[in-house]
Amino acid sequence: MSPTNETTLDRLLPPSEAKTALGCGTTFLYELIASGRLDARKLGRHTRITARSIAEYQASLPRAMLTTGRAKAAA
Repeated sequence: MSPTNETTLDRLLPPSEAKTALGCGTTFLYELIASGRLDARKLGRHTRITARSIAEYQASLPRAMLTTGRAKAAA
């Protein structure tokens, strides 16, 4: 991994950026933290989520299997 990628993965993101990166809401984000799927740290009063744990979570998700409307109609 290049030094730039390491630096990016070592970032601590506020919940608002983590939600944007994952496309999820606050409740689901905190459920992921509580379940241990995301790594969160406290920085004073603030919660920060590691960019590395977001990348690892995204990589663990299964690929979507999409079909078009035409394939359904023909079946």
